[in-house]
Amino acid sequence: MSVPPFLAGGLIDKKICDNASLKAADAAIGQAYAALLKETPDPEIRAMPVSSQRRWIAARNDVLGWRCHSRRQDTSRHG
Repeated sequence: MSVPPFLAGGLIDKKICDNASLKAADAAIGQAYAALLKETPDPEIRAMPVSSQRRWIAARNDVLGWRCHSRRQDTSRHG
């Protein structure tokens, strides 16, 4: 059973934003990613990292989002 992407992404993004070092790393990666896309003139080549990022985020949300969601449910049951 997987968690809906909108829920998983929100939980994971919140965890990233709540941690200063993860937030800084995420910002640095975001800047590098934006620079890469800006410097890549060919639309077909530019589409490759965009597609890769979408697959990575979906996989991240599927695996980590389920873990976050499960822990959250366990906490609410015992709280």
